[in-house]
Amino acid sequence: MSVRGFRLLTGVVFLASVPGLIVSSVADRTGAAVTFGLIAVAAALVLLAVTEVAVGRISPWSVSVDAGGDSSEREAAALEHDVRALVAAGADEAAVRGLVRRAVRLGRGSDARARRQRGTPSGN
Repeated sequence: MSVRGFRLLTGVVFLASVPGLIVSSVADRTGAAVTFGLIAVAAALVLLAVTEVAVGRISPWSVSVDAGGDSSEREAAALEHDVRALVAAGADEAAVRGLVRRAVRLGRGSDARARRQRGTPSGN
């Protein structure tokens, strides 16, 4: 089953257990209420475990989630290829790499500004 399938299934189980918990509590069926509560807890734990295994460490301040870093590695390789192509076409390598560094700093700065606007701490 895919990660998306697990997330959907655990979400459905979790949401379905909430009305069962409420109804059994109102009906004064303590055992049933505890059972529905434990089912909800189990669904939440499965969701956490599947997400951790599939994604790894996720910073609470991250804007996007990168599953396993594969996308970042491909993007880095493509960027390096483009830098080498520009240098091969006659561009000054130091100037091109300096431009890339400035773009990275600009991107990181905009991330920091976005975090400040949201009121979240800086860092990962």
